[in-house]
Amino acid sequence: MIKPEEVKEIVISSTKTTETETPTPSIDVSNRPYKRYHIGIQAGFYKAVLGGVNFRYSSTPVVSLVIDSRTWGSSDRSIDVTSSFFGIGIRINGKDEQVKPFLQVSTYLVTENVEKQADFGSNILSENGIGIGLSTGLDIKVSELISIPVEINYIGTDGDDMDNLSWFGLSVGVSFNFWRIPNYQYTLG
Repeated sequence: MIKPEEVKEIVISSTKTTETETPTPSIDVSNRPYKRYHIGIQAGFYKAVLGGVNFRYSSTPVVSLVIDSRTWGSSDRSIDVTSSFFGIGIRINGKDEQVKPFLQVSTYLVTENVEKQADFGSNILSENGIGIGLSTGLDIKVSELISIPVEINYIGTDGDDMDNLSWFGLSVGVSFNFWRIPNYQYTLG
């Protein structure tokens, strides 16, 4: 024990304590697999207005699997014709990031509806068949999530049960591009 009269001076010294820093987690994306989803809406021109919707799944930057749906229709005073194309395909993309050329090959199930107006009412005739489609063009990147595809289309149909609906067309659209939600691996350091 120290007696108070023995204390000559009190000096307060600072003692440094070593704090352990908490490491902040970082996301390692170097080995993230390339998986993207694309939803596209298109409008185009042939003999009549052409519309389309497609879904693409990109497993690599170069290869995409496609589900494609296109419709066109024409009308005059007595006949309305609507043709629908629904199919699957594969798309090969160029490697340029800003303006990406592409080539797509698809197979389609085709439905043609013809409505004829008559004095006593209308008569609807429907025929089904198969077709093949070729598309080539440019996918112009606007942002990470949006691009504008400009393409030349050819869809060929032939068969005993339906009219020949083969045609060339031009379409422009917008594509929304989403990354697959990856399973990130966290590393400390």
